[in-house]
This record gives sequence, structure tokens and C-alpha cells, in this order.
Amino acid sequence: MSTPSSMNPLLLASACSGSPRALSFLLSREDRPTYLVPTQEFLDLLKGDSTLATPGPADVEEGADHTTWSAIPLLEGVTPDGDTALHMVATCGDGDNFLESAEVIYRKARGILLAQNRKGDTPLHCAAQAGGPRMVSHLIALAKEEDNNGEFLKEVVRRENGRKETPLHEAVRVGNEHTVELLMAADPELASFPKEGTSPLYLAILLRRIGIAKTIYRMSGGNLSYSGPDGQNALHAAVLRGQASIPEMTEMILGWNIALTTQVDQNRSTPLHFATSALRPRDVSPINILYWIQSPRDILYWIQSNLIVWFPWNRGVGDSDIPFKQVLQANLAPMYQSDDKGLFPIHIAAYKGVNKAVINFLGKCHNIACLRDIKGRTFLHVAVEKKRWHVVARACKTPSLSRIWNMQDNDGNTALHLAVKHGFQDIFCLLLENLETDLNITNDNGETPLDLSESKIRDGYFYSWNPRFLINRALKLCHAKHGNRRLDHFVEQYIQPLDEAAE
Repeated sequence: MSTPSSMNPLLLASACSGSPRALSFLLSREDRPTYLVPTQEFLDLLKGDSTLATPGPADVEEGADHTTWSAIPLLEGVTPDGDTALHMVATCGDGDNFLESAEVIYRKARGILLAQNRKGDTPLHCAAQAGGPRMVSHLIALAKEEDNNGEFLKEVVRRENGRKETPLHEAVRVGNEHTVELLMAADPELASFPKEGTSPLYLAILLRRIGIAKTIYRMSGGNLSYSGPDGQNALHAAVLRGQASIPEMTEMILGWNIALTTQVDQNRSTPLHFATSALRPRDVSPINILYWIQSPRDILYWIQSNLIVWFPWNRGVGDSDIPFKQVLQANLAPMYQSDDKGLFPIHIAAYKGVNKAVINFLGKCHNIACLRDIKGRTFLHVAVEKKRWHVVARACKTPSLSRIWNMQDNDGNTALHLAVKHGFQDIFCLLLENLETDLNITNDNGETPLDLSESKIRDGYFYSWNPRFLINRALKLCHAKHGNRRLDHFVEQYIQPLDEAAE
């Protein structure tokens, strides 16, 4: 494949300046060598000198509409980014002089409308990126001239760049609704492209351009793509972007296509998974700070979860449960859809520590509490592992959830096992306060919570306020039992002497 030639600097200057007469001067000199050094005549044309507004016959072949041998190589030159002269004209402006310049170039090389630069952008992409609706309209009009059945026009407006995006994507990204209307009027099916990947509607929702989204839907007659990257759809984007400032965005998408609620992305996450993950936990009361916080990481989590949303610039963020409620109300089926790790939306709520979401799920159906992920964990296991104090507290005080209090995961661990394993004293106390919590269940390694507790304590090491010692002491005071092994064997396998640990 041959390397494209560099654009003549005089041609580039003419294109960037939007000088149709300078362009005509260069492209019409069939019998003379291509200029590399500008003449005064050319410079006057470039500046728009009125005395040379109409070059003489020796300088320009007026009315020429055929491609000359000398003109073709000149227009084949490109910039380092692969832009042709028409790309540059479309990028630099959309005044009358630029529109005329575009036409001068097009008359000399009609196929240039489909030319793509190194990023795959056509001149129409560049015009849309520049936010110039007049240039977009002019290029569309030029494309319409090519044939009567509109096939060439469709090819121009549907041409995808390296990111698999059409000019409509660029118009959406810039936020120019007039340009969007021009492109949709040229091809009402344009919002259906690309067939896979990020659709114009998805991009509009992601950028929170609700007016443009409505325009695309209206002008497409509902025949459009909702797809996004990585298998997502427009509803995935809506629940992430539909905060309190524009709560109607999620409701709008649901009204257009409720089937989006059950569609999954490449990780098998539904929009309900996304909506749940976007919720902010605001359950931790300042009264419980001293009890709940036991490490610098806990302090950072509490600040992120509670204090940040109180700042003025985040006003309304705390109301981000609106999209969650809208999706949940629209269709209950996604509550029973798991992602590729087996996590159901209620697991995500427990992971985030959003007690209100857990309550909402359980309010729809109490049996959802028994759903397990790929590791056999219920939402209570997840809440314990992520130290979500309020979720665990609520679960332990809800009699209808008694079936999961002692439920075991794939390793045989109950929620109490996990609290002991991680040394979470506050979570352990919540579980211990529940009289229905079984202290003597053994996991797949034959370990009871007491066994796990002692295996985490080094022999000869003692610190009265160490959470692991307090947990161990509490279990013994409650008459917790060891598992099914000889205790001397257990000590040999799990209890590490202090001097060996130091080595």
C-alpha cells in the first residue's frame, strides 16, 4: 500500500482560510506546474482582494467540472493526520466562503466525500465535530446530487470511523441538536448504526443530552439501536446518569423499550445491577462512628459514603435511588438475574452497604434472601465480608430472615465464621446478639467459629484489646465448642508459636 503524498502547503493554506478563489486558482492551472512558492497573485486571492475577485482566463478555467490530470494529484495530498483539503475546509468553518470552497473541491473530486483520515473520519465527521450545521447541510446537499435513489447519500452519512461511529455520533457528542436533525432528516435509519457497539442514543443518554435523545427517537420513528459498549444498552447508561437533576431520563427509556430491563452486558449485568451499584450508602449514623470505625480504611469509607454527598456541588446526589426505584418498579424479573459471578442485585446492595435497597428487594419478595452467588454466599455473607454494619444489623433483627442466619457457603462457612475469620468485632457482636445464631456449626475443614478464632491467634501473644482476643473470649464465655478433631492435633496444625512467627 503506497503512502499518501503530503498536501501542497498552498492548498492547505487555501482550505484553512476558506478561500474558494485561491482554491480555484490552484486547481484550474492545468498547463502550468504546481506552485510551491506563492505568487502575489495567489496571496491577493487568499486575502480576498476585490480587484482580483474574478481571475482572468489565463489563471482559471471557469466552469470546469471535470477532473484534470494536474488537479488529481493536488487533491490527493493529505496532512500528517490524513486529512484531505475537504476535511480541512469542513473543520475550519461553515461561513459562505467555506461552503463555496467545499463545492470547488467537490466539483474536482466527487469521491472525496467518502475519503477517510487516519482516524477514519470523513469530511462529514469533521463538519459535525466542528459544530457547523451549515457545512453539514451543504455536504449532505452535495451528496444528494450524486444519484436519485439516495444510495450515495446513505453511504456518506452511514460511513463509520475507526471508533465505529457515524457523523451522528459526533453531532451528539458536540451537543448540536440542529446538526442531529439534519443528519436524521437525511437518513431516518441512521440511529440504527452501528449494528454493534455504541449507538447514538446510548451516547446521548451517557452525555445526559435528553433533548437530543428525544429528537433521535422521534425522527427515527422508534426504529433505532439502544446498544452500547461491552454489551450494554441505553438503560444501563440511563441509570448511571439519571440523577435527581434529570430523573425522567430512566423513565423515558423504560417507556420506549421495557425489554431493556432484562438485557445483560458482557458481564451479564442487568440495568438493575447498575442502578444498585450507583446507590450511595448513607446508613452509617455518626452515633455509631466510634463503634464502627476501627481502621483508617473505615474512616475513608465513611467520609466517601456520608460527608461527600453533603457538599453543595453534590446536592441531589443522595437522591440517586430514583433510577433504582424506577427500574425495580418497571420489572421484577431482573431481581432474579445473576451476573457472571452469580451475584444478584441484592448481593450488590449488600456489597455497597445500601440497607434501603436490601429492604426494597426483600419487600418485593422475602424469599430473595436465599439467593446465592457462585461461591454459595447469601447477601448476609457478602455484608459480613464487606463489613456493612447496618445491613447485618437489620438482617439479624428480622425474624423472616432466620433461614439465612446459619446458612453455609460453598466452604461451609456461616456469617459468623466469616466475621471471626476477618476479626470484625462489631459484626461479630451483632451476630452473637442473635440467640438463633449457631456457635458450633463446622465448615468444610471441620472448623467451628471457635476453631477459626484460635487459629488466628499466635501462641504467646496477648493484647487485651485486640479484636481477635475479644472475639475468642466472647465465644468461650458463650460456651462455644471446638470441632471434630483432637485438640493437640489442632494446636500443632494451626497455633503458631511466637518465636517461629518472628522468624
